[in-house]
Amino acid sequence: MKKTLSSSLTVIKRNWSTLLWFELIYRILIYTVLYPLLKFLLYKSLTVSGLSYISMENYTLLLRSPRAVSVLVLALLLLSFSVYLEICALILCYESGWHGVRISLKELCKKTLKSTLLLARPSSLLMFVGLLPLLALSLFRVSSSILTAFRVPEFILEFIRADISLYVLYLCVLLFTNLYLFFYVFALPEVVLHKHSFPKALRNGRRLLKGKKKRALMTSVLCVCGLILTALAVTAVCIVLIYAYSRLLFPVDERRYVFENQLIIWGEIGGVLAEVLSTAAILSITLSIRHLCCGDSMAVMERRPFSVYRLLRKVGVLLCTYVFLGLYSESEFFSGFSLPADTSTQIVAHRAGAAYAPENTAAALEECIEDGADWAEVDVQQTKDGTLILMHDDNFKRTAGLDENVWDVNYEDVKHLDAGSYFSPRYTGEPIPTLEEILLLSKNRIKLMIELKYTGHESRLVEQTLALIEKHHMEKQCMIVSMNLSLLEKSKELNPRIKTGYVSALLLAGSYNQQDVDAYSVETTNLTAEMIAEARFHQKLVFAWTANSPRTIKKILAHQADGIITDNPLLARYYLNEKDENSFLDFLKDVFYPYPQKSRPL
Repeated sequence: MKKTLSSSLTVIKRNWSTLLWFELIYRILIYTVLYPLLKFLLYKSLTVSGLSYISMENYTLLLRSPRAVSVLVLALLLLSFSVYLEICALILCYESGWHGVRISLKELCKKTLKSTLLLARPSSLLMFVGLLPLLALSLFRVSSSILTAFRVPEFILEFIRADISLYVLYLCVLLFTNLYLFFYVFALPEVVLHKHSFPKALRNGRRLLKGKKKRALMTSVLCVCGLILTALAVTAVCIVLIYAYSRLLFPVDERRYVFENQLIIWGEIGGVLAEVLSTAAILSITLSIRHLCCGDSMAVMERRPFSVYRLLRKVGVLLCTYVFLGLYSESEFFSGFSLPADTSTQIVAHRAGAAYAPENTAAALEECIEDGADWAEVDVQQTKDGTLILMHDDNFKRTAGLDENVWDVNYEDVKHLDAGSYFSPRYTGEPIPTLEEILLLSKNRIKLMIELKYTGHESRLVEQTLALIEKHHMEKQCMIVSMNLSLLEKSKELNPRIKTGYVSALLLAGSYNQQDVDAYSVETTNLTAEMIAEARFHQKLVFAWTANSPRTIKKILAHQADGIITDNPLLARYYLNEKDENSFLDFLKDVFYPYPQKSRPL
């Protein structure tokens, strides 16, 4: 492990300035050229298919348009090209260092472009595009492209975790994907350097690893752990240096402020730099293992005599890197559009708050009110006799133990069911409530986001829902939301005063100014700052679901969406209250510059 890690870092050090220049230029091109081009192609697919928006409701119409599919394929190829461009550059830079050759930026760019174009030939097309899903599920960074921002949506992960067999299957898929990615990267040098076909490169890779697979994989994991420890050690040293800087050069009353300010600046710069270097380091570890499996020895690089020109050039690289990283970490262009700071993000209790009480019940409603939620989101379906009840699934089996569909039973068969025992013995006997009961419980206490579940078995679903809202004079307290746009159109036709919201896991529109829609409710993976800015321009609200982890909650708050839809209102409230604070930063300030404690009077 020590030899592998040492050789990896040595090779990176040999051509570090070239590598750094390439990564900086690559990132500029990604965000200034590729990202806008991909967005243009996505919106172009809408235009050529004759659609004004894409959602889970109509995406099949897009896939039926040959012209739209062609545009999407072009976007996929461009994304693949950008990924391979970086990987090819890292391989070429690494190989030059291993053989003791210094490579210039111009030469690296020329060779990289040629190698990437060869990879994109028709015979390698499947391999060319096949890397994308592997990167999306990768646990380690082997590319810093846009694709690495993709994560499996949280609501899908929660569904998988709820079923032990599905979760085990998911972990197996994750393990297999990362193992295959290791062998994929292990084989790439033969494709890039020797122009072999990918199947042949994989066969050669398997032959090299014969009898060494476990050792190679273990070495790779240990080296990554070593990199993490190294990064932590470097971070600790940087914190001490910043402390020394603030203490030696500034008066006592300014030291705490300077320390905090420098930590923020260098924390942002260090985060970007770590992202760049971790990609190169992880890829170089895999390639070092390959050379060691082949029995290759690293060439000794000839020492060059001291040169003031080279020294100034390296100092220039570092200064340019510092300036770029500072602009990169601070720039609104790279971080997304800046939205008004006074935007108030509200908390919406998903299924009335499913974290601390059984979902879609009166108990959950009472709990989310007590926890300070601004809204309660509830799912409404219609029984056989037309009664509106709260139920998310089509079938009662999961929450109430009855293996019947909602539309096949009357309310008399439903009202005695136990919808609480599945959650906890404490809630044994908790009934499935009607919509009217929930309206009465929430009146003047909490706003309701009523999601109408469309199954095709409903009769006058919208009319009955609106009639109950109007009966209790709760028009200003309720919002009708649905994944079915026709239900929202019907709602607006019958009562324009009641707000409506369109729910979709996937949503892409040329303009977020859809008629009969007052708000958009999107899955957090699909949420972007541009979407919010466009929707807000048209005076539409944007809610994001289902945010149950710090990562997704922080994303929603960073984009300043109008609402966080979550099972856990308390967690969302915590991060909402702490959004302008940094616990780790506060801890460091208190360690290095604690406020003097006031003495107590005797």
